[in-house]
Amino acid sequence: MSKRMTLFTAWCALLVVLSAVSSWFAWTPFSDEERPSSSSSGYYRGPTHK
Repeated sequence: MSKRMTLFTAWCALLVVLSAVSSWFAWTPFSDEERPSSSSSGYYRGPTHK
């Protein structure tokens, strides 16, 4: 592969990895016990799955 293609592939891989890491840290604070179910009453519209 050319140098430009290698850099492009590395950049795409970095974006995918950073996206996965940020998604993991976004969901981590909500444990399964304290996360309300989607059928619960109230106005809660936060994360409901991990």
